[in-house]
Amino acid sequence: MRIIIVVTQFPPRHMGGTELQAEKIAHQLAERNHLVHVVTRHDEGLPYEERVGKSLFIHRGRTPSLPIASNLVGAIFNVLKVTLKTRFDILLAYTLYPSGLAAVIAAKIFRKPIEVWGRGDDVYLEYGSLIKVIRLIALMSADIVLAQTDDMKKRFLKMWRHIRNLQIIPNAIDFKIFREKREATSDTPIITYVGGLRPVKGVQYLVEAFKAVIEEMP
Repeated sequence: MRIIIVVTQFPPRHMGGTELQAEKIAHQLAERNHLVHVVTRHDEGLPYEERVGKSLFIHRGRTPSLPIASNLVGAIFNVLKVTLKTRFDILLAYTLYPSGLAAVIAAKIFRKPIEVWGRGDDVYLEYGSLIKVIRLIALMSADIVLAQTDDMKKRFLKMWRHIRNLQIIPNAIDFKIFREKREATSDTPIITYVGGLRPVKGVQYLVEAFKAVIEEMP
């Protein structure tokens, strides 16, 4: 299968959850002999076009300097640039904005299916009216919408309750990297958080919850 992945930022310069997940998926699909093209924003010092192995291609496009919507305009331009010269079977977009709308436009032009993988920023951050409309268009137009959690699924349905196909796929854990390590005699529960310390991640709720836990289990 020939797959185009659209993501605003991509490693090695950006190492957030969305970026790492997109990179992992791209490599795993390529290892399974799919032809994968990643369309992302260019970062200074990195090549605009890069080939990784036999079947993974990374296209880094310029972002125009505009007073508003520069990320959106750049994403649409870069996606169309790649789709016009690349044969593909399906589009996978990470985030509803701006990648989702850019991929939706290409999917409509070329009459290809589109899968949008919603991320935390799509539901847990406040945006203005324009971005809210763009998120809605992505949800309405996608053939499949993926949510990371049940709470995200519920929030997507509040945005647009007629989503065609809404599935939950949590972020994967690579057990080659992360292994549980504890003393064999210990029966103490261990809670581990791996991620950025940003308000949108909700770590503060975990800390607050421990107040109630300590009261029940001192």
